[in-house]
Amino acid sequence: MSKTNKIIVDSNFILVPIQFKIDYIDEMEGMLEGSCEFIIFQQVLDELRAKQKRRQHSGKNSLFETQLRAGLSYLEQRQAKHTIHFYDRIKDENETTDGFLLRMIETFRENHRNVYFATNDYELRTRACRICPVFFVRQEKFLSLS
Repeated sequence: MSKTNKIIVDSNFILVPIQFKIDYIDEMEGMLEGSCEFIIFQQVLDELRAKQKRRQHSGKNSLFETQLRAGLSYLEQRQAKHTIHFYDRIKDENETTDGFLLRMIETFRENHRNVYFATNDYELRTRACRICPVFFVRQEKFLSLS
């Protein structure tokens, strides 16, 4: 089993640096012992792009689009210093994104001891806590681990 911390990142966490001014990659690495590998699935990026398209049609896109661009730029900038892997995995046809992420957490736990999940979705966090420790933003300014 690998000793590297594997942190699976949900779509809403990609926006955290802009929404809450939290450098979550540095903070997570400071909270955990050992090296960290951040994992972002294509499904998460697809979900963000779908949300962007829905907002374009409703005329509410400018803030979200700015946050999305900045969140992706944040990841790009951090890649030089941190291990960030983008996996080309998407959900099955009859699966929700939440179901997909929970399945991926379980799959990673089969081969890695230290698997974490990062999400601000309360319902998803509650379900994921049964499988692995979960990072989330508390009081819009602190990173917490449950």
